[in-house]
Amino acid sequence: MVLTCPAPISQIPGRPPIRPKGSASEPGSSQGAARPPSPGATRSGLPDPPENEGQQERRYYVVEWMVSKGDSALENIETARQLFRVALLPADKAKIQAMSLNQFLESARLSAVQHLHEVETLISLGADYKERARRSSRALDEAERKLAELELHKKELLLRVGATEDEVKLLSMALEEEKAAHTLARSELQAAEARLAEAQSLLAVREQRAKEAEQKAERLEAQKKEAQERAQNAVRLFRESEELQELLEEEAVNGLIQGFNNFHNQLCQLCPNFDLNLLQPGAGVEGLGAKSDETTGEAAPEASAEEAARGATPEVAPEGTEGGEVGATTEGGPTAEAIEVIKVEPGEISAEDATAPAS
Repeated sequence: MVLTCPAPISQIPGRPPIRPKGSASEPGSSQGAARPPSPGATRSGLPDPPENEGQQERRYYVVEWMVSKGDSALENIETARQLFRVALLPADKAKIQAMSLNQFLESARLSAVQHLHEVETLISLGADYKERARRSSRALDEAERKLAELELHKKELLLRVGATEDEVKLLSMALEEEKAAHTLARSELQAAEARLAEAQSLLAVREQRAKEAEQKAERLEAQKKEAQERAQNAVRLFRESEELQELLEEEAVNGLIQGFNNFHNQLCQLCPNFDLNLLQPGAGVEGLGAKSDETTGEAAPEASAEEAARGATPEVAPEGTEGGEVGATTEGGPTAEAIEVIKVEPGEISAEDATAPAS
């Protein structure tokens, strides 16, 4: 069985081995940890060009030895020699050969104690790292648990945010509806105010017209009263005048004559054979009650004749006033009111006074 050294061995003659300066207790110390081989180590047996010309020459070689499955370095000294000869570096081998057995054992013991301390340090560091890992795992679990809780809380908050957004949308829609209703109510209020202003203006116009009509009615009433007073004064003056008395007397005489003539004409038409000269004043009045049945046929034409005479004859009835005015004239003659209207001048009575009845 052939065992090949995994890494090239470099030898610098006359130079002791160098130990790392980093403390074993430091967490970042790389002592005891396996370093990955350099890219040049994979090319075994190939010479590497010198980095600096002033340094000593380095030689690269591969160590090979033949061992069997049952060989033991503890039982067979030759195997141990072969192993040490192959495993040790030339400088270490020369140093070991120069040392005595006690020195070698003391050096091995010190090296073993140092390695034991390093192992204990590594164990304590490993325990510390395990404790840190356990704490970190607990912290990680706690963080994951908190993260899950935060995720749930986040989902709840998102749901609340969604519900709040929906509520905000609903409130916004309700607000828009309220604004629209408020705008509509404001427009209706403005329209109502406009109608109210129009009605108030119309009412003011009507009140003004009513006031003007009242003033006009008052003026007309005053004019009417004034015209009535003027007419009454004119009638009173005309009734107190002598011209009216003379006119009434003349009209009465003329009416009596005209009435008698009308009666005569009617009697001649009704009874052409009747002679008026045969009539006596008061004739037949005493025996009127006894001869009523006998003279019924003759009294009818006489009564009609008397009624016709009464209708044609003017009746003069003096009025019981201070001036003795006559209250009635003949049928064909003008009355006192007609005479009063004739006496009033047209310029003194207006159109409104002419339509009003005289008091």
